[in-house]
Amino acid sequence: MEQHYCWSWSFNALQHARIVKRKAAFFKTESGLAITADARIDNRDELYLLLGLNSSEEKQLPDSSLILLLYEKYSEDCVKHIIGDFAFAVWNDKTQQLFAPAIK
Repeated sequence: MEQHYCWSWSFNALQHARIVKRKAAFFKTESGLAITADARIDNRDELYLLLGLNSSEEKQLPDSSLILLLYEKYSEDCVKHIIGDFAFAVWNDKTQQLFAPAIK
């Protein structure tokens, strides 16, 4: 069974179909950022330190949320800090821009 998520502002839309119980889509109201991701991050511990995440609750964040925190801090350079297999897109409602890096 699939669930479908769609964020839409004016004529722009970001949609992601995801498998139930897989937390791959996320929206932060305060920053106006939305992410959809298919990711496996191999250097989570390093990223926790980089982002100042300490609590066990913070360390339970899904990969998509962790990527979004990196994007908030490093913008497009966030991909330089991630080790693993990943594909994602971040929609910025404030600037009306989509960031979807192509990883080689």
